[in-house]
Amino acid sequence: MPSWPDRPAATTPGTMVRAQLDYLAWIGEAAEAVRLHDGPDLEAWRHRVNKAYVSLMDSMVSEHGDPLPPDVPPSVQPGLWPDVPAAAIPGMTVRHQLTVIRTIAGNCRAHANVHHQPADSDAWAARVQAARDAADHGAAMPMPDSARTHGPAPAPSKGKKPAGKAAKRGGVKKPKRHASGSSHPHRPHHAKPKRAKPKTRRPTKRR
Repeated sequence: MPSWPDRPAATTPGTMVRAQLDYLAWIGEAAEAVRLHDGPDLEAWRHRVNKAYVSLMDSMVSEHGDPLPPDVPPSVQPGLWPDVPAAAIPGMTVRHQLTVIRTIAGNCRAHANVHHQPADSDAWAARVQAARDAADHGAAMPMPDSARTHGPAPAPSKGKKPAGKAAKRGGVKKPKRHASGSSHPHRPHHAKPKRAKPKTRRPTKRR
């Protein structure tokens, strides 16, 4: 099985856990827009954010504890989203939960050695899936490509020769030297070309 987080998501076909963590890290900040959820859908989103928070938060597991005290971050506009009380945790605001969600998602995404055991990997992939489903804002808020991260490049497979050596071997071949030491097949090495002798004229006889 591929290492965390570059493994398939729990229930969403064709999606990797890394992509889900990318979304949670991004939406945890994007959803902090003041009055993003107001009116009739406010209560529903308070509960959805709480579900995403509970799915990811586990103080007994590395990278999944709440990194903030209860009074941080401070409210910007009390009484308006996201500075409204959390759904099920007294003394906590939705802003606080969104901050924890993106912090946990970022830490969990960055450290490949977390949840490396198969049993832990499956269990936490399911929890990330639950958080991703709860925080899904649909097509109205698509995640930009700039928020996506990529896993490490695969190591080169054994047996393949480096491109540099292959290029050198595939270059222009040097001419072969013959036994005489020359690169020309019919001319001995260091041999000088023969010069033609001038023709001598015979003296004509006088009558």
